Amino acid sequence: MSTTIHSIPVIGVDGTPLTATVPSKARKLIKGGQAKGFWNKLDQWCIQLLVETRTAGVDAQLGVDPGAKYDGFAVVCGSENVRYPRLKTVGLSLPRLRLRGAECTAV
Repeated sequence: MSTTIHSIPVIGVDGTPLTATVPSKARKLIKGGQAKGFWNKLDQWCIQLLVETRTAGVDAQLGVDPGAKYDGFAVVCGSENVRYPRLKTVGLSLPRLRLRGAECTAV
């Protein structure tokens, strides 16, 4: 049994994105007639609510750690790491960027 929890994106009645939910909650909303499921343009399974709900969102922060071999990213909500992917940069022919204050120039 896998311990990975996949999140299902949630869209509000008016089309605004809301906080993602877990698959079990998405199934309950669809079976209860409170939401409908669909595939979005990114080929992700999403649900759209059919009833009004609160629109409070989550304050999230993005952390970026540029490295020589890997670039690290972290999405943090409160004190919890939500996602932390790595991007392998060795062998890529992308120009490296130098950050100085607010300006960004290619090296």
